[in-house]
Amino acid sequence: MIDPLGAYQMTVHTIPAVEVDSIKLIPGVHNIIAADAPQGQLSLKIQGRSDYKSLQCIVRQHGKMNTLNVQDFNTSIKYLVGKYDLEVLSLPRLNFSVDIKQSHTNTVEIPQPGIASILLASKGHGDIFLEKNNKLELIYTIDPLSTRETLVMQPGRYRLIFKPKSSRESIYTQEKSFKISSGTSTQVRL
Repeated sequence: MIDPLGAYQMTVHTIPAVEVDSIKLIPGVHNIIAADAPQGQLSLKIQGRSDYKSLQCIVRQHGKMNTLNVQDFNTSIKYLVGKYDLEVLSLPRLNFSVDIKQSHTNTVEIPQPGIASILLASKGHGDIFLEKNNKLELIYTIDPLSTRETLVMQPGRYRLIFKPKSSRESIYTQEKSFKISSGTSTQVRL
């Protein structure tokens, strides 16, 4: 039994949570506490067959850096009405903004990935860059102790820049551009 003489705080466990402060109960009566919590759904999907084992998305309130939720792909979750920033943990990362409306489902669908099979002649230091608008964006660092890696990547144009571990001069740095297409495997040899 709850003591009706105090003031209470209530938390509604929505995403994000809603709090109602200074609740006063009326003794001997069934009390109904209202909370303003309009919700809509966010559905995350991948086009076609996926090579991802478990792809996730970070959900944040618009303009804030705190992680609100981590949602798996091929799921639908309810969120309070409002704007959210999404960061898909794919390679490369994908960013979206969504506006959740009451009683509606927002669907975010990303392209089917492709596979990059990286085969190196020796161990060394290498990075993969996304080629976008005549600029290079670092998206992945190759394991310096490995000569072979298999990566699930989003479609796009990429560049591998690699220097063998035994090389001391930058003249031995090698570059190779490659393209990843949905549902295909691309072999990259250096």
